[in-house]
Amino acid sequence: MEVNRRSNGRWEARWREGARRRSRTFDRKRDAEDYLAWVRRRQQMGHAGVPDDVQMSEFIETYWRLHAVPNLTAPTRELYARIWDLHILPRLGDRGVREVTPKLLVRFRADLEHAGVGTPTIIKAMTIVQSMLSFAIREEIIEYNAAAAVKKPQYERAREPIIFSPREVEQMREKLSQRDATLISVLASSGPRPEEVVCRLAWRDVGERAIRYVDTKRRKVRYTPLLAPLAEDLQEWYLASGKPEPDEPVFPAHDGNFWQPDDWRNWRKRVWQGQRNRTTTSPAELLRPREGCAPAGSRCLGSRHMSHLIWRSCLATCVPRCSGGRCGG
Repeated sequence: MEVNRRSNGRWEARWREGARRRSRTFDRKRDAEDYLAWVRRRQQMGHAGVPDDVQMSEFIETYWRLHAVPNLTAPTRELYARIWDLHILPRLGDRGVREVTPKLLVRFRADLEHAGVGTPTIIKAMTIVQSMLSFAIREEIIEYNAAAAVKKPQYERAREPIIFSPREVEQMREKLSQRDATLISVLASSGPRPEEVVCRLAWRDVGERAIRYVDTKRRKVRYTPLLAPLAEDLQEWYLASGKPEPDEPVFPAHDGNFWQPDDWRNWRKRVWQGQRNRTTTSPAELLRPREGCAPAGSRCLGSRHMSHLIWRSCLATCVPRCSGGRCGG
């Protein structure tokens, strides 16, 4: 093992691994010496001095089997697969994992921007690469994550949010069936994602003071305060549904089970269509809740990635309830 200075001023660390000669260059002599010390230690422990490099197109298989499948949800894996096939594989697939440097990733981002790829997709693509390189560190292929040194583009909201008053929310609800009006109440008052309600919410999750939501993406459970108007809506819907069992869905699909993604898309198109014409707001944007904070006594409806929100606050005073129906004035 030796360290020599090259004509370009960089320092080259050289060592033997079996019958093969290996080398690596560094800006500083101390870094080259430290690296050789690390190689020597690995050899003394019986490991290969430096694991062989592997192309990104091959490494994705290991990453997928050992990291993506055990740790990511199916929808996230589907998104990762699409972005990998469309944007990452054509640009980085033939590169070795060690060849992925900050300089290369800066040009990777610039190439995506020049190709007209949207900012959210660029952010996700760079996130996937960073996750792969982080896994490569655990696999002892590389020593640092080059993607961590490259700044991702910032996503800016394209449109200004539209705020709906409690009275407007009630006007939407009174035109719908009891089930659909109650669904809007849950989305507007407790701030879940749609799939957390229609695909997973059972009656056992509705308590006296809070609603239990299961976030499968982050593998967390959270409790949202149950506002009095929403509690009233759910109680009425519970009785109208024939007092279902605790494990039954709050909003069953046509077959009595939880909704599938197609059920939600159909509901947005068919049931919400009339409301869409009245509000000029698409159901995808209006009824996709977000997690976040709302003013005291209120919850918000929207999405971190959507521009439309519903605020259903202070309903008890802003929109009085009438026996046998809702007050219109």
